[in-house]
Amino acid sequence: MHEVITVSFSQRSNHLATHLFNSQDGYLDYSRGASKSKVDPEVFFKPNVSADGKSVSYTARSLMWDAKDGFGAMGRHEYSERADDGLDWSERVEVVRAPRIPKNAYQQGLDELQRELPALSINDTRYFTDYARTLYPPTGFNILNRWVLDGKDFGKCISQASEQVKFDEFGVGSEEWKNKGLGTDFMDEEFRHSLESCDLLSGLNVITDVDSAWGGFTSEFMADITDEFLPKTTTFVWGLYEDTQTNLLDSKRAMSRIQTTTELMKTASIYIPISTSGSGFRGVDGSSLWQVSAVQNIVVDSWATLLSQRDNRVSMADVEMGLTMGSHRTLVTDLRLKLSDSATVYNLSPQTLYLKPGKSWLQSTARQRTPHVFSRSVIARSSFPENLKDQVEEFSELSNLCEYGTQMRGVVTYPSETPFQPPSSYPVGLVPPNGEVLTSLDVSDRAKVMLHSMKQIAQKRMKSSAVEEIVDDLETAKQDYEFGWDEGSDSYDE
Repeated sequence: MHEVITVSFSQRSNHLATHLFNSQDGYLDYSRGASKSKVDPEVFFKPNVSADGKSVSYTARSLMWDAKDGFGAMGRHEYSERADDGLDWSERVEVVRAPRIPKNAYQQGLDELQRELPALSINDTRYFTDYARTLYPPTGFNILNRWVLDGKDFGKCISQASEQVKFDEFGVGSEEWKNKGLGTDFMDEEFRHSLESCDLLSGLNVITDVDSAWGGFTSEFMADITDEFLPKTTTFVWGLYEDTQTNLLDSKRAMSRIQTTTELMKTASIYIPISTSGSGFRGVDGSSLWQVSAVQNIVVDSWATLLSQRDNRVSMADVEMGLTMGSHRTLVTDLRLKLSDSATVYNLSPQTLYLKPGKSWLQSTARQRTPHVFSRSVIARSSFPENLKDQVEEFSELSNLCEYGTQMRGVVTYPSETPFQPPSSYPVGLVPPNGEVLTSLDVSDRAKVMLHSMKQIAQKRMKSSAVEEIVDDLETAKQDYEFGWDEGSDSYDE
């Protein structure tokens, strides 16, 4: 069935994953039956046949991690039957219940099967579960019991024992994975259970915060995947970055970002940094996780639909080969998005990663040559692909790229006759009514700027024994993005 399992780490990542599953669910044709849909529901959802065999429901192929209070009003077993062991526990245990977070009007409307659901706003979409439309298995909700969400900086975590202890750097996350076998138990139970529900796994779709301890936590997960579970399986990792230059972070946060980036680049088949700022997209409020992740999802869902559509379907391995062309260049440097009703091309990559240390964007690019694009993979989404023919030619820039050294096989366009259809849980006005979207992933030698900058910072600030290995990893990775001969001030390595 070419299934895809999505694993997300952090409140911010779970917002993005929720939008993804809501979008994929929206493409299913429930009136005629899911088998009539343009997308295959079993790629991102697990079918569950009723006891009488007359109906099928779907639960997301999702594994989410969050802090103890990160799942909002939704209970882990709320929409599933819990196993009954036949024992009466009423006189054996003392039940302690924390105050439950109330459901918003939108979730109440879903529970009551209302035909018209209340509109959502930034005021009632604090948690990703506030607008989740799909069912999740109990094994899909995984909790860090020693950590809670920070009420002063929502989305980030603090220790349940002391708000002074932050879940904010690589080492903390790495140790949490190892604490009392937490990671091992997850891999042997919840992850293995999800894996066994698949007939033919296409790959893993991983979403994580980079600029927090979730980066270290995810790095341990990815190490277990590549070392023990699925060493040859294609894995896309979407790394969510704050828009701050690495050299402007304090030493602890800078080194945490560098360690996370280095480790995830080594283990991911394709590593895709993505900005958390909203990138000035159509009036999006950068403080709203609901709105920012909705913008990010336009791109993520486009690639997901490529994997689930019935016509012109491609595998994750196909996308990987189109981008890497068999090389070790796995870092996506540009994440472009264009809507058919606008001439604007948005870049959702964290642009501050590619600035020279201590320089503004204008200073950093003033004397710098145009980046060399090794590969560009484009998706064109429209019910009528011919409508986008001219825009696709302009957006892909095939002739221009080939003129400046990009191999023709490095520019791939994937058609999709499934336009982007925002569900009722989406912010209004982000996409045109016809859902026509163009998006692309680029691999370019801009990666050298980021890798060289991180190498310099590691050499200057890091005092641990691990610095030599990190510096070597960054230097080795940087060499994969060399093209031609850089000279003087035009060099990315200035």
